[in-house]
Amino acid sequence: MKDAARLLAAVLVLGTLEASAQEARFVTAVFYGPEDRRQEPVRSDARVQAWADSTVALFQADAVSLDLFSRRARLASQPVGRRFNLCPDEPFYSQPSGAFCSGALVGPDLILTAGHCFLHNPCREARFVFGFTLGEGGRAPDTVPTGEVYACAEVVARRYVQANNDWALVRLDRPVTGHAPLPIDRSAGGPADGTPLLMIGHPSGLPRKTTGGARVYDASPENYFVSNLDNWAGNSGSPVFDARTGLIEGTFIYDDAGEDFAPRGSCNVSVRCPNDTCVGARATKVSLMAELIPPLPSSRLDDELVPR
Repeated sequence: MKDAARLLAAVLVLGTLEASAQEARFVTAVFYGPEDRRQEPVRSDARVQAWADSTVALFQADAVSLDLFSRRARLASQPVGRRFNLCPDEPFYSQPSGAFCSGALVGPDLILTAGHCFLHNPCREARFVFGFTLGEGGRAPDTVPTGEVYACAEVVARRYVQANNDWALVRLDRPVTGHAPLPIDRSAGGPADGTPLLMIGHPSGLPRKTTGGARVYDASPENYFVSNLDNWAGNSGSPVFDARTGLIEGTFIYDDAGEDFAPRGSCNVSVRCPNDTCVGARATKVSLMAELIPPLPSSRLDDELVPR
């Protein structure tokens, strides 16, 4: 599969966001077995809801318009079906698409994301938006409170070795309010084979989605682990959690399972893959950057692991 980072080469124009042929060409979209994307965490699972609340959507700065009078920020988007020429029966066909990457809050003003998210996007041109998710009754989000939008103050550290060592830590322009930093796995080596996984992010630039039903298939590479997480471009930078402990184990970067969207007549559909054959969803291990992420206060210790 082509590098999901190339999605970022498409320029998002405020108000129109018309999809270019180049953009659609480099979208990653892979189902492993049945599709596991979910609109929101199960309402009864307060833990997963809390994890989701501390994830973030990355937008181009010119796709976010601040209205100081209403104290709302308008998010430029267009229906994902139109943006990527999807077939009408594709999931979430009519939902808005605007984000280019995902991330997670891991410190009071610190975001963990993928290094390739800044391959074509300078720090100053990114905005970090909390709460890009469907509203009550499935209402599509086109605005968020201005307080949920943050700018990039600096890239603290960044690595980009394609499909291998790919991560970035970004300091925001101010401490985040209303969202708690997420704990990370500080143990050496990363997750073991068979670890159940859950990923939260913005596939294809959509409002927040949760993907589960996956596990680690190969934890042996030094810098990343491989799983069968369903993924799309826009998931780049999504936190990948141990579904049992809630600790972040990695940040999603790449999938080498095959083609992107497959044509079906005059439109495109997501690639489907049997669960145990073309596994190739990669996430950079959080242990690579753990020493740069300050430990959380004792009330939210991030090194207390449930025994594996």
